Amino acid sequence: MDSPGVAQRLALGLMDTFQSMNEFQVFVFCGTVVLLAAWAAWWYTKFKFMPIQHPREPNEMPYLIPYVGNAIPFFKNSQLFLAKAQNSVGRDKSPFAFTIFGTKFYVISDPKHAKEVDKNNGTLSFDEFIFDFVKSTGVSDEGMKACYFKKLPEHGADFPNPSEDPIGVLVRHMHVHQLHPGDNQKNVEKRFLHSFDRDLQIDRIRNSTVISNNVVEISLYKWCGDFFTRSGEYAYFGDTLAGIDDKFSDMFYIFDELSWQITYKIPGIFASEMKAAHARLCQSLKLYFQTPQSERGEQAWFTNSAEKGLRSVGVTDEDIATLFLTIYLTINTNTRRAAFWMLTFLLYNPHLIEAVLEETKAAFDAGKLIDPTYLSNHELCPQLESIWLETLRATSTGASVRCVNKDTIIGGRLLRQGNKILIPSRLLHLDGDAWGKSAREFRPERFLSKKNSARGGSWRPFGGGSTLCTGRFVAEHMIKACVTMILHRFHLQIVGDAALPMGDECTPGLGIMGITQDEDFKVDKSTLGQATLLGLFQDTGLDNAEYNNLNSLFYTGYILGQVPGQFLIQRLRLRTYISGTIFAWAVIIFLHCVAKSYGALIPLRFFLGFVESPMIPALEITMNMFFTPEEVHQVQPLFYISCIGSPMFTGLVSYGLLFSKAAVSPWKFFMIITGGMSLLLSGLTWVAYPNNPATAWFLSTEEKIQTIRRVQNSTRSAIEQKTFKKYQFHEALRDPVSWLFASAGFTLMLANNLPYQQSLLFLDLGVSDLGSTLVWVASGGFAIICCIVAFLLIRIFPGYNAYWAALWSLPCIATSIGIVTISWGETIPMLACLLIPPNCFAQTWIISVGWLSSSCAGYTKRLTRNAMFMVFYVISNIISPQLWKSGGPRYHGAWITQIVVSFTLTPLILILIRYILSKRNKERRQWIAEQAALGNYGEGYVEQSSDRGDTVKRLTLLCST
Repeated sequence: MDSPGVAQRLALGLMDTFQSMNEFQVFVFCGTVVLLAAWAAWWYTKFKFMPIQHPREPNEMPYLIPYVGNAIPFFKNSQLFLAKAQNSVGRDKSPFAFTIFGTKFYVISDPKHAKEVDKNNGTLSFDEFIFDFVKSTGVSDEGMKACYFKKLPEHGADFPNPSEDPIGVLVRHMHVHQLHPGDNQKNVEKRFLHSFDRDLQIDRIRNSTVISNNVVEISLYKWCGDFFTRSGEYAYFGDTLAGIDDKFSDMFYIFDELSWQITYKIPGIFASEMKAAHARLCQSLKLYFQTPQSERGEQAWFTNSAEKGLRSVGVTDEDIATLFLTIYLTINTNTRRAAFWMLTFLLYNPHLIEAVLEETKAAFDAGKLIDPTYLSNHELCPQLESIWLETLRATSTGASVRCVNKDTIIGGRLLRQGNKILIPSRLLHLDGDAWGKSAREFRPERFLSKKNSARGGSWRPFGGGSTLCTGRFVAEHMIKACVTMILHRFHLQIVGDAALPMGDECTPGLGIMGITQDEDFKVDKSTLGQATLLGLFQDTGLDNAEYNNLNSLFYTGYILGQVPGQFLIQRLRLRTYISGTIFAWAVIIFLHCVAKSYGALIPLRFFLGFVESPMIPALEITMNMFFTPEEVHQVQPLFYISCIGSPMFTGLVSYGLLFSKAAVSPWKFFMIITGGMSLLLSGLTWVAYPNNPATAWFLSTEEKIQTIRRVQNSTRSAIEQKTFKKYQFHEALRDPVSWLFASAGFTLMLANNLPYQQSLLFLDLGVSDLGSTLVWVASGGFAIICCIVAFLLIRIFPGYNAYWAALWSLPCIATSIGIVTISWGETIPMLACLLIPPNCFAQTWIISVGWLSSSCAGYTKRLTRNAMFMVFYVISNIISPQLWKSGGPRYHGAWITQIVVSFTLTPLILILIRYILSKRNKERRQWIAEQAALGNYGEGYVEQSSDRGDTVKRLTLLCST
């Protein structure tokens, strides 16, 4: 009868696996099948069947995970997602839909439809968003009730209230009054201009920047943010707030960059930095409002009147502070960015600077602005006006929003009650039909030739309808004044060949977009990247010492996990143990994403090591069930390609993540990717991992029998024999070879922190983040080559394990000497010297581990020897990171320790092991000859301790050397 085909064998193997499952495993398998079927039915119904049944409703962008919806691609790159969605389900500019965490948004991308939304004040409203946003900022329930549901006393506020609106609504009307053209607007503009005049002085700038003679070097993005924020602060609160907290504007910069997390209700565990800045700002504002008004100095009319109204209905100091922070946000969030972009476009188009200076010179006298109204005259300053309008068009990423209170027809589509409407300005501003093929280019002349373009429906950076920005007049006047004051007072130039900064189109915007990470530039100075380890250092506040401590903690958990891990290996089937361990590992990796400090990372790294520790012994045991000792030697390097070759994959992932424009830090995405793959692997091992050759679904019955007999004949031991034999345990402890292997593991692993230290050393050498990830990819490729070479050497020239292990140490010695002798400025040679040692001494370790297991027979002895090796391995790894605590960037002490102990002493220990084993084999061969002469035929012997402690001899195979 012909042997079964591959498909038939696979089916039979799967049937055997299914039959070998226990009740819980069957439950999990069947439950998974049911869930997948239910998910497929849900997806087909929602995205295929329902659109046919309800053709009038907007097409919806499909997604895979219920409730979560399109949240992942939206928060990864909101503008790219909206553009793709428009091309996919909204190609005719009709309204389309997407879902985020259970909320459906209708997107309006046609100017005509946007006007329909603006005019509809009956079934569409904005009040819910204001209420929801204010509550999300942290105002208490009592404060919300007082602001929106409590009647305002007759003289509770210094502002007319004929409609008897609650103070929460009236405050918005008061702010509109403050910023609307008139005396109040002129007053607040006057205060802005005073602050500009005071802060835009060379001596003032010199105090906080790097200088060289008469040259002042500034980070343009942060500088614009700093002086504009301080100006808004002075205009509304005077100098008192800065006196209470001189870092208020710096903290606001952090909060403002992350404030979108409030709008989209990002869970607190992912918004810790924003919440910390928010708490600091609210505390400072609380102290401000607790200061008697007589001691605060001059402040805006609105500030006094709004505070009076809020106090009249019993709003607490804490809630007043929180409410005013939202106002502070609306004042400063977009003006600072707009000023930055306007200056940036001018600097990259120098001919426009000359035109603006010539056009506005009548408004200035020796650098002092004497006629602010001149700048707002579109006839007198057409170039300035066109640059202003084009800047807003090119950089606005905000959106108008509405809540659908009743089923409404917009653009011929039925929008259902309870959902939201989104009108993204960027979809309109980049519309090729409205702006032509040059929509993505900065071309202010388009507003010179088309005077009414700014009034058309395709230009709406300030929103529209009832949500038209109340501060648009002040914003225009002050940004034009600020930019022209800078141009008339200073000569700006960009240092080096810095490219035009990339706008942050990824972060869901509240108005004008910011810039992507590390895209800022300095005038008269270049910048260096500060990201390390994909942003882990920045997000958690780690320093190099703490990073090394975490590596030590990992191995502390590793050593403590050995005993319970080895116990579980004895008690559980390998499939259960390995799949469960991988699952626990994946969960801990996922939990890294919520860590926001060094303290939070401590337990995670400890338990990661605790869970991972017995995995190598478990995998080695599995290999020894399927391969003879000689074969284990040969395949060990190939097996470990999956480990030391992984930087080739992780490097490419890291490289891609460094290009990510998402608001979430790249290192968190890296953890999610790694954890997700591990979670998938745990499921696969639960179903498919063999406990022993007898349960290997990928082997036929004949192959199973052949595999078992081959291993038994070569080792004289049974497969998966888990009986703990005390005599083998004592034998392993009394064998000096066991201690020598453990010592080799200790000495070699003193160098094992080098792979973790490489990321920091790369940056110390001046290698960029992207460059270092590419070096990691090269390192992974080199590691794979080393493993293949090691495999070929062992296979072609067997029996020389100690010599091959010593051979791989020689490049490590040579390159380590190079590290401490080559000039630090020689980047390429230094990188080569850093790249070689980890991948070469890894082969020494791989050969040692394989040799360790194959040089003894008996499950318990092998397990004991592995445990001894791993304990010494872990102790060394705890010590290793501490070698790098001081002496940077050259770290001579660490490198000398590695040269002497790791790369010289380790090979000597392994050669000593070879000498001992060779001597034993020689004695065994002599003993075999003696036994043969006496008629006792066998293959060899091992020394074994009897219960009385005597050494006896037992026939077995010769051990390998």
